[in-house]
Amino acid sequence: MSKIKLIAMDIDGTVLGKGHVVSKKTLDILDKARNSNIKVCLATGRHILRTKNIAESIKSHLNGDYVVCLNGGGLYKFENNNINTIFEVTFTVEEFDNIYKKAKELNVNCWSYDKKDNTSTVLKRNLFTFALSKLSGRKSIVYKNDIKTLSYKLICNGKGKNIKKFKDYLNSSGFRYYDWSYSDSSKRIEVCPKGINKSYALNKILELENINLNEVAFFGDGDNDKELLKLVGYGVAMGNAHEEVKKHATHITLKNTEDGIYEFLKDYIQ
Repeated sequence: MSKIKLIAMDIDGTVLGKGHVVSKKTLDILDKARNSNIKVCLATGRHILRTKNIAESIKSHLNGDYVVCLNGGGLYKFENNNINTIFEVTFTVEEFDNIYKKAKELNVNCWSYDKKDNTSTVLKRNLFTFALSKLSGRKSIVYKNDIKTLSYKLICNGKGKNIKKFKDYLNSSGFRYYDWSYSDSSKRIEVCPKGINKSYALNKILELENINLNEVAFFGDGDNDKELLKLVGYGVAMGNAHEEVKKHATHITLKNTEDGIYEFLKDYIQ
């Protein structure tokens, strides 16, 4: 197989181990990789504001690492301890409004990562949207049948039969959706702009760095990791991933709480 030139890692359930921190073994193997001129990047569904501290914990700010956020809808790079935006993709105002109208019709609640003023647009306030707003630090604004802002990503929740109809609408309209990474329930999904997944941003990194897909090792555990797991040369599913996710991988490693990233890379990085 080709030599690894880029290591990309999901965050939740992957690079974060026991206590939701990155283990010393993982930190050490990433340092060793960088010393061998191997690029390192995080690839997550999180917003950059909720990713930056984890990136800094693996020394991304000291090494000019790339960071993929929003399931590929945002690509960033550290330069001189600052994080620079390479691109961000949003729903158009019309797309955003149409999705919310359909969700309202189907009694599906939605919460958005708005581009404007650290806000989120919700169909109705409840425990689900309250928890998301508290987690993200965003102020929620109730939808009034007229969207006037852009959004990076939507998180939607509803009864099973309603979510199924909503998924049918998203499929017919060309929007990507994934099971929400913080929940095992298929009643909660995250929706991305058309054409966006983690491979969209990764391909931009490969173009900038002249790296081939077969020279990439990607570690993931969730529904939003499946495309990359089957696309790259080393698609490594964590031991804690669902069986459906593992089917898309070329390799299986140990759980995130068992230093799965280290256990795989130790045989490839001297």
